[in-house]
Amino acid sequence: MLALCHTGRQAEALEIYHRTSTALREELGVVPGRLLRSVHDAVLDDGAMTLAAEAALGLPAVQHTCGADPVSPRLLPPDLADFAGRWEQAETLRRTLAAGGSVALVVGGVGTGKTALAVHVAHRLREQFPDGQLYAELGGSGDRPVAPDRVLGRFLVPLGADCRRLPATPEERQEAYRALTAGRRVLVILDDAASEAQVRPLIPSGPHCAVLVTSRRRLAALGARTTMRLSALDQAAAQELFARVAGAESADEWAAAEIVRLCDRLPLALRIAGARVAGDEHLGLARLASRLRAEPSRLDELTAGDLSVRDRLRSSYAALSEPSRRAYRLLGLLDVPDFASWVPAALLDVSPEQAEALIKEMLDVHLLECTGADACGRLRYRLIDLLRLHARERATAEEPPELRAGAVQRAIGGWLALAEAADRSLLERLTWDIGGVAPRWYMKPARARGLVLDALDWFDVERAAIRACVAQAAASGQHELAWELAARSVNYYAARGLHEDWADTHERALRACRHADNLWGEEIMARNLATLRTARLTAEL
Repeated sequence: MLALCHTGRQAEALEIYHRTSTALREELGVVPGRLLRSVHDAVLDDGAMTLAAEAALGLPAVQHTCGADPVSPRLLPPDLADFAGRWEQAETLRRTLAAGGSVALVVGGVGTGKTALAVHVAHRLREQFPDGQLYAELGGSGDRPVAPDRVLGRFLVPLGADCRRLPATPEERQEAYRALTAGRRVLVILDDAASEAQVRPLIPSGPHCAVLVTSRRRLAALGARTTMRLSALDQAAAQELFARVAGAESADEWAAAEIVRLCDRLPLALRIAGARVAGDEHLGLARLASRLRAEPSRLDELTAGDLSVRDRLRSSYAALSEPSRRAYRLLGLLDVPDFASWVPAALLDVSPEQAEALIKEMLDVHLLECTGADACGRLRYRLIDLLRLHARERATAEEPPELRAGAVQRAIGGWLALAEAADRSLLERLTWDIGGVAPRWYMKPARARGLVLDALDWFDVERAAIRACVAQAAASGQHELAWELAARSVNYYAARGLHEDWADTHERALRACRHADNLWGEEIMARNLATLRTARLTAEL
């Protein structure tokens, strides 16, 4: 109890008294003794034990220390010796913070290197902030973020506050913190913030102080002067980081490039892969690349010691509401490279407006990536491969097989319904309408018409998704969806001269129909492939 009191943690001291009192009563049938009761009363009375109170209670003398150097505390974690890949961003942050009086925010998803960048920049600013550098891990990506008053309790002692008389209330601690930083040049690093409310009490009052915050969330209301968003590294920077960690500059360049690709160029994944190569003389680059290619076990391979891509993703996943978690899980079941906002609506069978709210929540914790506006002016989204694998894992663990199949069927049925509407508005037609019995997922007619207002543009945007959907439907035995979606794209393929897409979709659907004895679909696919051969001959002439 005394140790906790001397660091300002009175509530925890009282909790110890309560647990001890309960144990004495229930196990021995006695009450706490005079000395323990006196300490309890002193804590309640003063909020913290003093030297005089201890002497009056007859306690043995205790040597008190008031923490680190109160003049210039240096609480930063060590800088990474192999820091790489973020040189330009590091210089931008250094210039922004050097003058003081500013708050900078670094936002990014799991494994993008936010902490490494912040710590590296802070070490480069040591001379600009001679009065100290404070660091706190706020635990914002977990389910129990650290309360600001607890962080203040850890900051006050290094700044010079008396460890025996720390303020008890959050308001008093904020006042003491502001007073101690008012005339100093102090840099504060707040890592993994959960919200603006968690950060604001930790901003020092001095005009020459600076704050660098990292978070997975977009803390728009924080009012940061600079907001830097981190994503994957570019190819050259990713290869540099991997080579520095693995010590493999002169090794197999092709295998190294393949590892970088399979790690989605994420710094965390690259560090883990590099550490595995450096720490295992029998694990060469080619062998690790081969292991990472196996999608079901890729996340298993990206673990080294206490570093794990899966564990980091788990914390972001837990931060979502259950509807958003389900949308994330089901999105992982699709093989498409990107998608529009109506796709989660089809997967969950909800309205597009509800789906957009779920998309926003996933974007906020960087479990979804916005790739920008398409040719039709609508935003597109995607899951990078590591996120898709994690989402698929969660879907397999938490969704029954029939619900997974139904969700995928609705999504591909949505593409089919829109392709049908777009195909009918094409001016030049090579084949006539022939329908099947594949299930469609329909949205409100007005919204569907708006999506396919320019049919060719819509097909251009969805071209890769349609090809992926035909392949996924064919591979999963949904032959009706496969052949109808392929057939509905023929007029578009003919108009654009996309003979490779035409052949690929139809041959896949044809094999699926033959396997299922679907004669109707087989005949239509065979007819369209014959038309393709004619079109190719005509093009050659």
